[in-house]
Amino acid sequence: MNRSDIVKVVYALLLSLLFWLLNALSGIYTSDSTVEIAYNSKIVDGNGVSNQLPKEVKVYYQDIGRTILWNNIKNNFKAINIDLSSDVSYLTNGKEGYIKNETLLSKASSILATSSKLIAVVPNRVYVSFEKHESKVIPIEVDFELAEGMEDYNVTFSKAIDSITITGPKESLKSIHYWKTSLITISPSSTSKTFVLDLLEPDDQSIQLSNSSVEVNVFRDQFTLAELVVDIELINLPKDHKVRLLNTQAKLQYQVSISKRDQIKSVDIKVVADFENINFNVDQYIDVELITFPVYMKNPVFAQSSIRFILESND
Repeated sequence: MNRSDIVKVVYALLLSLLFWLLNALSGIYTSDSTVEIAYNSKIVDGNGVSNQLPKEVKVYYQDIGRTILWNNIKNNFKAINIDLSSDVSYLTNGKEGYIKNETLLSKASSILATSSKLIAVVPNRVYVSFEKHESKVIPIEVDFELAEGMEDYNVTFSKAIDSITITGPKESLKSIHYWKTSLITISPSSTSKTFVLDLLEPDDQSIQLSNSSVEVNVFRDQFTLAELVVDIELINLPKDHKVRLLNTQAKLQYQVSISKRDQIKSVDIKVVADFENINFNVDQYIDVELITFPVYMKNPVFAQSSIRFILESND
């Protein structure tokens, strides 16, 4: 078989395959697709949904092969829109109801192609429970982390809105005191810039937020050198002698962000001279130690870390 014959055979095979594919795609098949449900309202006459509603349904339908193939490739279905104020059939107590199978079929049929034949929607009924909802205003908290090399910086935020209104069942709202944004990583290039951060989606579908995002300005504080004079506390003193420091105060030098500088007070700092391991026959100086200080005080050092002391008799 020469090369020309091989080309003819391959061409014939490809042509046969094309005719087979066209014939197959012209057939009628049953298929299914997962379709999202969009609920237009979760608050009806002051009552809100208290149970978890399905976020999607399975739609089973028949159509010709090429339409099914196109739907699968393009994910060609819009969301099914459910209006809880009009699409729910209420039970007699007025606090419970369900979305009927007929409603789901009608909604699903509207998103299918005219050539498609709808077979079923699963689940075929959606149960809905309502309870009285309340609202409260809570602050927005920016969730952030500092990039490597930013640990010693103080970062502040200004928000276009400082709080949001959340609506939901009274018991669910009791334990919610603030609402977080999505996480942002702060790097040197992030500062003095504006970001739009999404607010976290509620885990509980019955809770609604007045806003879905917030505009945040990020600022990095400049650091400055500062110093403070602090009284030295003497501990573990000998019982049979008096100890007197020639200098009863220590000068502490440190770095602090400008916004926090005025917040550091001497009463928040504890400096001690510990005489527990001092040899009074030899030693004349004692090192002072910094025990407690505010977390926003960075790199604290003493101007004079050793202080001379005098041992005196109790007489």
